[in-house]
Amino acid sequence: MATEGTYYLNGPDLVSSSAIFTDPDMNVCAPDGFYSNGQIVREQVNCILLPQQDCPTCAVPCGQIAGFSSNVNGTFLGQTSVGADLGAVIIYSIVGNSIPDGVLVTYDNQTFNQLTFQGNNGTPIGLNSTIGSPTYYGSAQRTPTTTNNLPVYTIQSDGNYIQSSLPNRNIVVDSNNVDLRGGGGATVYTQVIPKATSVSIMNIDYFGPIVGTFFQYEASCPAALPSFQGAAIKGNTDCANIDTTYYFAPNATVTGAFPNQTFVPDTNTVPIVGNYVYSDANAGNGLNLTATPQYIILADNSYLEIVHGIVVTVGAQCTSPPLPCSGSLNPPVGNQGHYTVELDAGSTQNDVGAVMVYFDPQSFPDAIRVEYDGVYYNTLSTPSLGYRQSQSGIAGAFTLLGDPNNNCWAGQVGTNTYNRSILRPTNTWAANNPSTGNYTLNTTDNQTNAATQNVFSYIVIPKPNATPNIVTVEVLGPCPGTGFNLAIDCPIQLPSFQSSTVQSNNDCTASFSQVYYFAKDYADRADATVVYPKLYYFVFEDHDGITPLAQGIYIMDNNDFIQVDANGIVIATGACAPIP
Repeated sequence: MATEGTYYLNGPDLVSSSAIFTDPDMNVCAPDGFYSNGQIVREQVNCILLPQQDCPTCAVPCGQIAGFSSNVNGTFLGQTSVGADLGAVIIYSIVGNSIPDGVLVTYDNQTFNQLTFQGNNGTPIGLNSTIGSPTYYGSAQRTPTTTNNLPVYTIQSDGNYIQSSLPNRNIVVDSNNVDLRGGGGATVYTQVIPKATSVSIMNIDYFGPIVGTFFQYEASCPAALPSFQGAAIKGNTDCANIDTTYYFAPNATVTGAFPNQTFVPDTNTVPIVGNYVYSDANAGNGLNLTATPQYIILADNSYLEIVHGIVVTVGAQCTSPPLPCSGSLNPPVGNQGHYTVELDAGSTQNDVGAVMVYFDPQSFPDAIRVEYDGVYYNTLSTPSLGYRQSQSGIAGAFTLLGDPNNNCWAGQVGTNTYNRSILRPTNTWAANNPSTGNYTLNTTDNQTNAATQNVFSYIVIPKPNATPNIVTVEVLGPCPGTGFNLAIDCPIQLPSFQSSTVQSNNDCTASFSQVYYFAKDYADRADATVVYPKLYYFVFEDHDGITPLAQGIYIMDNNDFIQVDANGIVIATGACAPIP
């Protein structure tokens, strides 16, 4: 361990002297040993100084604590030996309860002066500091100011500092370089230095313009940062696939009292607020160094908000974006619960018409309703059967379809609490927000029938306006397991046909003065040759599917008739009867 003492040189400085003495008259030679001014070291043997050496031996080994506490002020020059290995060097530090200090790290001709700390939900400490200048951090009780003619202290290999023979220096403090968030004292600050070369010495210099300075730090040996998995970083909190590896630097706490304090790194396995985050294990590339927030979705569907390379928020739940309205959805099976599929039906003037929702409950009975623009729709038509709708008379009730021989739903009649899930773009279910909700199943919601099982029934949702754009499909699974398929068609203007007005019989007519519209079932949805409504099709007065055709018989211009029930569903077709 280095020991400070007063010695006398027979020359103007340690470089040019030939011997060291313990008395001013230079009669008593200093003991054999090594002597340093903090910049060079020379060994004295038998009152003769051997050739000088640079002072890498004065560098503190990485992983060892260094620091200073005394009723002085000045510049404190430190070196840490970080070896030849590559990786990230994490520097943990504390400063005094009432006096801030400045720090500037130099490695391989680059300077570093930004820090963070546990719970830092803002920008890095020193974000606005001048490049190459120290950042003053710690307690806001005192404000550092420019102070001239201060001594220079240099570090020894045991982490202590001694006053050197270097000329006194001025400490110039620019207010832009002062950032006193975090409070100092027990707050542990974190710096992360990328080590991409074999250069082994890292300079860690402290600047204490205020009398009574205290600081302590520990620079880790270079190593790969801990990793975590997330989705590709992006500008929103939409849930997404977890397919990217990232890295972060843990913050730390401190235990004990000076000079026997210990830095204790945090043990979190994914980043938390205040952590630096990176795209590489050696901290060479910080994530989102801009002021515009970006987000990483984590495996548990929480998300990180990142600004200037730091996690500033950990959100509890990513957002499941609406799914495209076109195409078939085959959601994975699930347990008893409430399942939501949000669809984006478009928001331009071209995105108007009727939206088709095709629903196949498969084996277990499942109940469905669709919400658009504040209105619930629960009237379906089933191939070979036709009209299916809850008979509860309650607006917003679910309509239950599926296997009529499976009464697993009966125990859920009434209002019960269900886990809520939402379908993500990855075709996986995620917890919805809130994660539970109360839903009611009425006995008369039961419209199960063998004809509704393993077949697509369908609902027509009128969308006459560009907005709103979200169509929400809700499926209630009252049974222990559930599995269903959905197919969605984006809003289109329904195909038209020429017809008579409503008739009381199927007699042929020569007057086809009306234009009406029909919605195809699942089997015919893509068949362009279907140009007239068929049995169990929905039929409407308008191309958006707003107003169902009135109950009655209509003669079409192909001399076929359709009979329409009170729900706007075709219940009979055939050739019109010639008039005698």
